[in-house]
Amino acid sequence: MHEEVILSMKNITVQYGSTTVLDDVSIDIHDHDSVGIIGPNGGGKTTLLKVMLGLVTPVKGEVTICGLPVEKGLTHVGYVPQRENFLSDFPISVMDVVMMGRYPKRGMFKRYTAEDKELAMEALRYVDMAEYAHRQIGQLSGGQQQRVFIARAIACDPEILLLDEPTSSIDPVQQNAFYEMLKDLNKKMAVVIVSHDISAISVNVEEIVCLNRTLHYHGSSELTEEILEDTYQCPLQFISHGHIPHRVLKEHDHV
Repeated sequence: MHEEVILSMKNITVQYGSTTVLDDVSIDIHDHDSVGIIGPNGGGKTTLLKVMLGLVTPVKGEVTICGLPVEKGLTHVGYVPQRENFLSDFPISVMDVVMMGRYPKRGMFKRYTAEDKELAMEALRYVDMAEYAHRQIGQLSGGQQQRVFIARAIACDPEILLLDEPTSSIDPVQQNAFYEMLKDLNKKMAVVIVSHDISAISVNVEEIVCLNRTLHYHGSSELTEEILEDTYQCPLQFISHGHIPHRVLKEHDHV
């Protein structure tokens, strides 16, 4: 059983104007947890992630990272955003991108050290992208770029890795290998994935958070139809597809 709490959210409430986006949400992420956050569009998933990153301040509640206030604990966090687009001739190399991940440890506008460069290369080796270190980032495929962004996120040796829709730019054929890489990373750090893809999440993480303004469920990835219908407020069913059983939304009438 995991003991150390890496990220703790207690009674988080977020409002945009008069609209409550998150209502009294409490979540603890422990060392080496593998967590998927799912829920409908507009249900607060992105806002929850922004609260974890200190980009949104709740009107109520507290966030700590490794026991520190969120603004001081961010050096323990690696983050992979939903999508970054680079033109094919954008003049920045893969190594330059990964070196940005050293900012939390080194500080902005300070010169990189030999240690920084070695850690960046080590991160590239970890995601099997070292041979592309001097390639322009815009010349890579979506899947290759996403591996580079993960290398950037882990270059600071974080305790927790946050990913926002990490497979949105990856060919479906490459997704299995991508999730296997995340499972390997999970041996070193906690991994939290925000996704709309119930089927992929349910078979690639150990715990599920179901969020729709409030926390509807946080527990095993063995979900029931009742839990999902309560979260999504529409009919669902479980099906099997291909070689791996997984879960999808059932078609339902629009009213």
